Amino acid sequence: MKCTDKEWDTCQVEKMGCNGCYYNKKNNERIFYIFLDIDGVLNNMNYWDECFDRHHVKGIMSMHCFPFDPKCLSNLMKLNQELQKQNYNVKIVLSSTWRLNQVDIEIVNSRLAEYGMRIFATTISLSSGKRGLEIKNFLEDEKYGKADNYLILDDEIKDIVDIPLVLHGASGVPVEQVKKAIELGITKVNIATELKMPFAEKLREILIEKPNESDPRKYFGPAKEIMKKVAIEKILMCGSNGKA
Repeated sequence: MKCTDKEWDTCQVEKMGCNGCYYNKKNNERIFYIFLDIDGVLNNMNYWDECFDRHHVKGIMSMHCFPFDPKCLSNLMKLNQELQKQNYNVKIVLSSTWRLNQVDIEIVNSRLAEYGMRIFATTISLSSGKRGLEIKNFLEDEKYGKADNYLILDDEIKDIVDIPLVLHGASGVPVEQVKKAIELGITKVNIATELKMPFAEKLREILIEKPNESDPRKYFGPAKEIMKKVAIEKILMCGSNGKA
């Protein structure tokens, strides 16, 4: 059965046994673009190290011999399936530097095909190298269908936007992940629960021991000191010391 997406005469997914309904336009599906980066999204150092330990192949070699972490591909497939259940016509647009080489594009397409997906198009490379602007130009290009929604999967936030971004709700997030988020472009980290909990616990402890204590300085003071210690830890974690 020929693929219903007329823009693609040859389809990797069809070759893998697609029944032709992946891009069925008869259902009036809403268009959902997924702008896909590769390195840091489908590739990661943990998987490369795993490939090296198992096959003694590392770095660039591992990318081409064992391209893309199966767990990441599986997550992308699940995302794609969930969006289709919501009646979205999901179209994957390659925004990674892998789009600059036809061989790399074929590697990506072939690997995605194993999970029932394929590349719909690629963004156009600009001399500025600003990925966010490249995506914006794609969304405004009239030759592509108007997006009802879109998602950018990229590990380099600074490549996408040039405005301050906030990590809202960082309580409980591992220290290394917060540091990585800051490294990738997060400029503000919101933390509340990890400050409130020790404050409340200390306050509760004092009032249980001394239920008749009426001087706020006696119970608020120690609670504030406990919260202050946590605040210092978070300031150091974010590298914000001396920057107020």
